[in-house]
Amino acid sequence: MEPESMDTGDLETAPAARSTVGPPPRTVPAVLVMLTMLVPLAINLYLPALPEIAAVFGVGVPRIQTSLGVFLLGLAVGQFGGAPIADRYGRRATALSGTGIFAAATVGVLLSASADQFIALRAVQGVGAGVAFVNVGAVVGDLFDHQAGARMLSAISAMQAVPRLIGPACGAALVMVFGWRSTFQALLAYCVVLGCALWFWLPETVARPAESQRPPLVRSAIQGYRQVFGRAPALGYVFCLGFSTACLLVYVNDGAFIYTVWFGLSPGQFSGFLAANVVALVLGTLLNFRLLRKHGAHRIAGGACAVQCLAAFGLLAHVTLMTPAFPVVAVLLMVSSGVLGLIVGNAAACFLKYFPGIRGTASGVAGTLQFLLGGAVGTGLSVAHTGTLATTAIASSLCASLALLSLVRARPLLDSE
Repeated sequence: MEPESMDTGDLETAPAARSTVGPPPRTVPAVLVMLTMLVPLAINLYLPALPEIAAVFGVGVPRIQTSLGVFLLGLAVGQFGGAPIADRYGRRATALSGTGIFAAATVGVLLSASADQFIALRAVQGVGAGVAFVNVGAVVGDLFDHQAGARMLSAISAMQAVPRLIGPACGAALVMVFGWRSTFQALLAYCVVLGCALWFWLPETVARPAESQRPPLVRSAIQGYRQVFGRAPALGYVFCLGFSTACLLVYVNDGAFIYTVWFGLSPGQFSGFLAANVVALVLGTLLNFRLLRKHGAHRIAGGACAVQCLAAFGLLAHVTLMTPAFPVVAVLLMVSSGVLGLIVGNAAACFLKYFPGIRGTASGVAGTLQFLLGGAVGTGLSVAHTGTLATTAIASSLCASLALLSLVRARPLLDSE
């Protein structure tokens, strides 16, 4: 069924955003990877410092743990608000501004005198990270065609696994030697390096019309979001992204319980199996590169979602019908993690193809819903946990099913449309 036409007002009369550079400069992928790593570093680097931060401010650890939730909320707000700004004022300026906001908030965190100040400034950090991060998908859409964009987004997604893998270990080492503030000093140093990379190596990738040709920012933002939310076949890709990522986050949030509490692994063994899941994700991304040479992004994502569903329901059947065996559980978790490398980049590329003139806004919608869904599922899992593997299996099966159903409702945009 064809999507209904929409009255998009000034968006249709204003000049469409278009690339301002020729072939993508070789520096762009490296800069985008650096920009992408800011979010997982901001999440994972300070986790080992939570007990010390709580002790310094004289509050319980659960109180300080809320700083992670408000960071994710700020991340969603930053992407949603920063997306139309990126379409109007350019990717480079918006990415630099977001990085600057994050750096300023990090200085504030280092000077915090209370838990409330610390938590509030973590929210501001999230806003800055969101404003910067939303430009990643937009730049890829500006510079690469559909299939190449899918490969690039898959690679960038896989690289996010590196900070998740080494972040807690590096953070723990910093805390042991220098104290909790050293984790945020490291983040501040990373912001300086990232800002220099953005300034020198990221070209502006979208042409901006003259000020007289632009509609007011608020009106153009509202019209842009109306256009995105009005394309039902495209939104299927967004919900596929959100629910498939939430399926992985179920395992991440419950990983310590699964490996150390239920199966009795040591912390070192637990880290090893987390690393194995990261390796599976990277292998899935490499497989995606090969498959994209012969198959379309939509088809690959559909097959991967089906495999994720099979793995999730296989886990559910295994833990409810028999005594859970560690090798079976570990393999099924690795399969669910690995296929994400064949879903994220492909679904994102299919979604962005619908919106060539407002890729920043579209990228903001995708990122916002992805983090909101992931956060909601993680919170729900914590509240509803029964102390058994069945809770994890039910949550992952639900997320995988919704991801597949969302993709079924999506429709790839043909080149002729």
